[in-house]
Amino acid sequence: MPLDKVHKVISVVDGNPTFKVSLPLILSELGVGWAIKLLSPAEYITDAQRQWYKGVCLPNLVKNDENGETEGW
Repeated sequence: MPLDKVHKVISVVDGNPTFKVSLPLILSELGVGWAIKLLSPAEYITDAQRQWYKGVCLPNLVKNDENGETEGW
């Protein structure tokens, strides 16, 4: 079983979160010593994802002649 399993909240109904799988199934995956960690949307995006976006994606978008922007922009 993966150590970093994530179940993202897809909606909130009557103040209760809903997931793609049932909450009892999520809880059944837990064992002794496991923990549940709550992450905000900002925390869910990892530092590696942010670094890739800033270091790889954005520079390539700016250098792309197709979007009409210059590198200095």
